[in-house]
Amino acid sequence: MVTDLSSTDAAHEGKYGFEATVTKTFEKNWYAMMSLPAFLVTDHERAYTMTFWAKASANPHPRPQVTFQDEDTDYEYVDSAYVQLTAFWHQYTVTLAVPYKLRGHNIVTNLMLGEYLGTYYFDEIQVRDFN
Repeated sequence: MVTDLSSTDAAHEGKYGFEATVTKTFEKNWYAMMSLPAFLVTDHERAYTMTFWAKASANPHPRPQVTFQDEDTDYEYVDSAYVQLTAFWHQYTVTLAVPYKLRGHNIVTNLMLGEYLGTYYFDEIQVRDFN
């Protein structure tokens, strides 16, 4: 995988975005992924949303997996969702409903890209407390 954190081609509205080109597919999609800095869960039974703008040039149509992992329990899997990308910019939203046991834990968000060849473009990535 070849990546560029300051790609002008991956800029949705600003100057730069994140570009990743997957040149080899993997049996496990996490062999080619982008990890975001962890966020602290301040309360349980809340929803956190991850929003981002994305597009991709790939065939077949790429479906990256967005995963949430608990950094404080050796990156234990929490939840995930697949998003269907197109060749045009769209805004995507993935929601994580946080169970009680994760209060006070750090959650890492990943974009798993290893299942599809192609070039991915991401911009304006945010994780927010839904409330």
